[in-house]
Amino acid sequence: MKRMMIGILAGMVFLSTAYAGGIPEELKNAAVVYPGAKLVNIETADLGGGRNFYEIDLDIQGVSYQNVLSFYRQEAGRRGWRVFEDVDRGYSFMLMCHDGQYKIDISALAKENAVPVRLTIEKQYSANQRPSGN
Repeated sequence: MKRMMIGILAGMVFLSTAYAGGIPEELKNAAVVYPGAKLVNIETADLGGGRNFYEIDLDIQGVSYQNVLSFYRQEAGRRGWRVFEDVDRGYSFMLMCHDGQYKIDISALAKENAVPVRLTIEKQYSANQRPSGN
């Protein structure tokens, strides 16, 4: 019984950080959501020292894989993000970027009638937040 209660409490804590019904305000500029995409899930983690990690899952219906890929490439350029990797295998892609504050990885997979997209966003240390090497 005690183990079951601990499991239930742990599950409640996870759910409270998993999907809060919307994208956090602090990610407004980093989380690029394809127009009309359905928000499926958000998971967050506190990495300590003011750093946070987010995974945002989107489902995009009725749009071609190439249109989704073009949208994210154009948005990265329009927003002036530094692109570290841009890999397109024809059925999946990964775009790894940095906007100066967040490390942003965008990955997608071509499916028959949908394109699931995952945004992985990690808040980076600012210059005055970096831990010392002592």
